[in-house]
Amino acid sequence: MVGRIDMKADRAKDALVVKQVWLEHGFGWTGARVRKLEAEFARMARFVGVGDIRWECALG
Repeated sequence: MVGRIDMKADRAKDALVVKQVWLEHGFGWTGARVRKLEAEFARMARFVGVGDIRWECALG
């Protein structure tokens, strides 16, 4: 993925909060990219010790 992600581990709510996702110019969302990103968020949630992923933004 080429872009930026704003996320935070909210341990009080047991969630990885995805605040915003930006792709660099010229890149678009494909099914494969979305699945890979979701897998990486799941991996990050395990790493930081939270059980849920909460999206506060839409992929766009």
